[in-house]
Amino acid sequence: MELGLSGKRALVTGASAGLGAAIAEALAQEGVRLAVMARREVPLQGFVARHGAAAIMCDIADPDALDRGADAAAAALGGIDILVNAAGAAGPIGLGGDDA
Repeated sequence: MELGLSGKRALVTGASAGLGAAIAEALAQEGVRLAVMARREVPLQGFVARHGAAAIMCDIADPDALDRGADAAAAALGGIDILVNAAGAAGPIGLGGDDA
């Protein structure tokens, strides 16, 4: 399916497995430039090798790490057009800054 997303830049959190991995794969097939975020690097290595995505290691339960990860993704891609929040976290977490 052609969605007209080719050339857009996306950050996908929780991209190492499940829904996040499936969404990242679908976006890559549409020609989207990707930064993929997860806690562990190993599950992302195959995706990065296949699609040339930027891999960002980050635990979303740590607001400071999340801010740094989002900044790293934006720097790697030259900006972010699409944000997919597919990462899960147990317990309450802060939302970070409001200057997005």
